[in-house]
Amino acid sequence: MAFSAYEFSTPKTGVQPYVHPGPLPSRKPPVAIPLDEVFAAPPTTALPKVGPFSVVRAQPPFDYRVEVEAAAIWEFDGSPIRPAVRSAFDAFLEALDAIGLQGGRLHQIRGWLAQALPQTFAESLYFRYGFDPTRRCVELSPGMRLRIDFQAHQTVDPASTPLNGFVGAGSAYVGIGQAGTASGGLVLAFDPFLSQLQGLSVGASPGAGGAIDLAAPALQMPYWRLHYPALYPAAGSTGYDGTQQNPALVGAPTRAALEAASKSYEQDGTVPSPAVGVWFRGRSTPVPEIPFLSGGEPQWCALGTTLRGLVAGFAPAPWIAGTMSPPTQFCFRLLTPLVESGGGIGWTLLGPRVEVALNSAPYRYGPTLDPLDLPIVGGDSIYFPSTG
Repeated sequence: MAFSAYEFSTPKTGVQPYVHPGPLPSRKPPVAIPLDEVFAAPPTTALPKVGPFSVVRAQPPFDYRVEVEAAAIWEFDGSPIRPAVRSAFDAFLEALDAIGLQGGRLHQIRGWLAQALPQTFAESLYFRYGFDPTRRCVELSPGMRLRIDFQAHQTVDPASTPLNGFVGAGSAYVGIGQAGTASGGLVLAFDPFLSQLQGLSVGASPGAGGAIDLAAPALQMPYWRLHYPALYPAAGSTGYDGTQQNPALVGAPTRAALEAASKSYEQDGTVPSPAVGVWFRGRSTPVPEIPFLSGGEPQWCALGTTLRGLVAGFAPAPWIAGTMSPPTQFCFRLLTPLVESGGGIGWTLLGPRVEVALNSAPYRYGPTLDPLDLPIVGGDSIYFPSTG
């Protein structure tokens, strides 16, 4: 999976712009990702293969390898998220989960795939985080944090008045990590402190009021997805009780249960067992945030923030067909695969960094789109050049 830069596609009518590992050889290559022993027990059935995605046995020191066929993954059309690729990607993750992975491994494999696949701008967030704007959902993953903007209901006059309704009431931040279970597994946990408290019982209540309500043992799930409803309560209303018409955190013990619960929520706002649904009281607005580095300093941004969004806060950012300056050393993206080292397996903590080559071609894709519109992903390093 070694490569020296992320480069951008050249414009083509009817084809979404995409970013890819580069520089490319004359023939677009398949993707191969080495794995160690990621299964809880050696599989006794056929290894997963869905569309272009498959797991095969590998040569030592690696145990397995994920392979992605070049013909499918390098074929782009006008879709921001290619339907066939998305369907196969999702089904592959579900098949991996069903065959029995060790705790936390699916998040890890998904992250490595997101680092290596050629992808449209929207797919860079879908492969990594499952962010689908049309379905209004995103998956939670280790290292994120959830910003929850709360609202309180004020009653100025007991009678009906436009001044009665919801008003802003501050924000809370809940870190998302992984915690061990009594059975030796791993779950996606809310708040690294609260998730480790043992013997904690949280009283049942319709709707969560804050982070403590996410620490209940019944909410210890390995997979979580945030869904937004199609119809949001009005500011002048009294809100709604339940997952209908509220943003809902949907947690599940398996990928299959997560997908079934998501379909149910999208159909009628309900979350069936064995999945669980959590909503926050008071017309709250949960927003996932991801960490990145700015000038070497850790920062947070809302998922969906673009390079242009960061630059535009400092100065106007035009869309031009000429050369972008400074052309290099502005954005780097982490590449963290397993590698062979001294006859064994090695791994580099938070590295190496691979340049996002904004100047890989001097062009724009249209009147409102160019390489600066690439979304930030967790771990990106941004360096603003000194002008003084």
